Amino acid sequence: MIVPVVLAAASTTWAETGRPPQTPPSGGRASDANRFKPRARSSSRAPRRPSTQPRRMNASKYKQLFDEANALAMKVQASGSWSKHADAITQMVESIARQNKWNTDTDQYLKTVFIETSKVPPWDFNGRFKVASDMARQRYGLSDEQIQKYKVNYIQRSFAFFLKHGEQILPVAKDIIETRLAGKPFTPEKVSEWMKAMRPIMMEELEGSNRSLREFAEKTMTPEQRSKIMKDLSIVDRRTKELDKSMATWEKGQWSPKDWGLEKDGVHVAMAGTSGDSGKDASSSAKDSSSGDKKEAGGAAQATTPRGPSQAGGPPRIGESGGRFSTRTTEDTSSLPDETKWVAYVKDFCARYSLNQGQKTTAYAILKDLQEQAQAYRGSRGDEIKRLEEQIRKASSREERSAAQGELRETLGGIEDLFEELKTRLDRIPSESQLRKPE
Repeated sequence: MIVPVVLAAASTTWAETGRPPQTPPSGGRASDANRFKPRARSSSRAPRRPSTQPRRMNASKYKQLFDEANALAMKVQASGSWSKHADAITQMVESIARQNKWNTDTDQYLKTVFIETSKVPPWDFNGRFKVASDMARQRYGLSDEQIQKYKVNYIQRSFAFFLKHGEQILPVAKDIIETRLAGKPFTPEKVSEWMKAMRPIMMEELEGSNRSLREFAEKTMTPEQRSKIMKDLSIVDRRTKELDKSMATWEKGQWSPKDWGLEKDGVHVAMAGTSGDSGKDASSSAKDSSSGDKKEAGGAAQATTPRGPSQAGGPPRIGESGGRFSTRTTEDTSSLPDETKWVAYVKDFCARYSLNQGQKTTAYAILKDLQEQAQAYRGSRGDEIKRLEEQIRKASSREERSAAQGELRETLGGIEDLFEELKTRLDRIPSESQLRKPE
């Protein structure tokens, strides 16, 4: 999760103007459109008196910081569409939330805000702020005036934060981004180095942001609005303390890709075999799938596709029991996760709990969101999936086929995680009365 955090910090370089970095003309260098270009002094200006205050950063230093941030952003731009980075961030955030059981309403809201804002490039400050402010407007009932006041406050704080810490942030951001763009994995040693530099800065920013929001709420919000945001901030404070503990652990070199939701990331899968629990999971997966396959008459593992709800009385969690939507197979991959069957699952859910039209709209919006995530997940692993499917088709023995199916199942494990998220989000829709008397 550090990658999006650092990118977000770097993006504050454009906060004051609200403009994206200047893209260099074809064959040329980056535009020098920078408001920190030193100005000519007026000859009539009176000399300043000596001051005992600490000297402020001079204009040339301002320009250097902003030029470095601008160059870093253009390096990310040149790597291709931002959407591929956004997809990776989404996968990371979803995994981290699942691992840490961040299941409160506040957690779900904050996760959604983070994912949706991450879909906008970090250099598009206004675009990101609009996404976040629209969601805050809906959650807390904020007015245009309140949104504008907070935007001014946020811009000022972001700008001041970057000027204060830019010299420490940019080398770390550059190291992280260049490592990622080069297709190299993060290592415990590197993460330790980054944490030593970034932990105090990040904690200062997070705690300062929380204080600023409380002050803003006290000064500008109605009692009802204030009650809602204070409840959310209590959860945020708890998560901030949890993050600090985690960063302290990473600072000591105790880090694995799973800690940042990278356990299924192509660059880090091989590395996972030597990193804590993630390594244990990776090294044992082939054995587990192989032994499971031997129990099947045709050599294929038991189906792992979504299951329909039980027809027994009471309100069991959807998907825990009942008939399957798919059958086992001996030679194809139909027993692997297939998100297209989620439609039948959602339809059955709506009927079982007699959801009203508004609830159905929410259910199908959740389905659409998860289907899109699943599609992106499959797309990001397209070459690997094709390779494994080809191995399954050409397998000359049951053992070879089973091994390839186990590897493919591991590759598509994120689809099962998304189905679990679908179940969790759907389970929040029915009212208590609907849960007590399912039809």
